[in-house]
Amino acid sequence: MLEAALATWMPTVNSAGPVLLREPELPTGCPDVVALFRSSLPLSVPAARRRLTFRHFQLLHHLYEVKEAEVDKLADLLAVTDRLLAILVQDLAGAALVRVSDSRVRPSPLTSVFGVDRIVAIEAKMADWRTAITQASANTWFASESYVLLPYRSCVTNIAVEAERQGVGLLLFDGRVTECPVPAKAREIPASFGSWLLNEWLLLEAPNQSPLASHSGAPC
Repeated sequence: MLEAALATWMPTVNSAGPVLLREPELPTGCPDVVALFRSSLPLSVPAARRRLTFRHFQLLHHLYEVKEAEVDKLADLLAVTDRLLAILVQDLAGAALVRVSDSRVRPSPLTSVFGVDRIVAIEAKMADWRTAITQASANTWFASESYVLLPYRSCVTNIAVEAERQGVGLLLFDGRVTECPVPAKAREIPASFGSWLLNEWLLLEAPNQSPLASHSGAPC
């Protein structure tokens, strides 16, 4: 169902087309499909970014939330040692993701380092729509839009009400075409360090992928 349903819906989402990840390994699990839409802005990606880990992106996302911070206060706030914090900050600076001046650290402009316009997550189920919606809701921690994909069924009204209540979209596939009776609530990204992990995968591992290319495995 998944491949056929996406073939009739995904190309209409964005004229540029996404790169599809099948069951990417994220810290909270493996969503069925994640569609990544590239930004139109050209980005310079230093090789040093390949050495960064989820720890770096946890710190980086925090810095984007607070705009800037005093270095000596970050260790306690993030529950890391002073030594580890120094390494993380040094690595981020070496990758041109932050700037350090006068004992304060500031993130680089987001448009110069974040290359994803949209992150669309999709959870597909043949049955058990309640579990599918719960999983789709959990995916909002990293996605700009999260959907549940189900075969068409008679109780669509109840499903649509619950999907809308949880802020996720609903896709229904009848064997021929995919309809979207409930659009997903759009959220700003990066929403978490999970958004950053997917961003890094797209920038570093798939720079030359064509639209609708599919990949499995970890995003970073």
